[in-house]
Amino acid sequence: IGLPLRKCGLAHFTTSLACREDPYGMLELFSNADYEEIFKEVARSGMGMELNFEDDYEKADEKQKEQVLRPYRIAKECGCTFYFGSDAHTPEGFAGRRAHFEWVIDTLGLEEKDKFPLIKEYIGSKE
Repeated sequence: IGLPLRKCGLAHFTTSLACREDPYGMLELFSNADYEEIFKEVARSGMGMELNFEDDYEKADEKQKEQVLRPYRIAKECGCTFYFGSDAHTPEGFAGRRAHFEWVIDTLGLEEKDKFPLIKEYIGSKE
């Protein structure tokens, strides 16, 4: 279609928008093999994975945190790339989020190679 950015991603995957009644428990319904099947296709297609969490995620207990992180760990093993913040809607949506973002990056062991190439490809295509 000629859009300037290649943004196509799986968003809201681990939030209550996926399951309002039990967003944490819903994630347990998928086996590791189920996640691998999904995420291998996500990686193959070039989609990104948005690291998007419930507002109360930081207050979740350790079991709930692990329920949320497990799919992202599997996605990383399957070769997916990740991005933050496309759903902030306003710059104020990022206020106070840096420490959380850094914690997620460190916890998942994400590196530069794991970053979804949203902007880099667009800038590179202008040269």
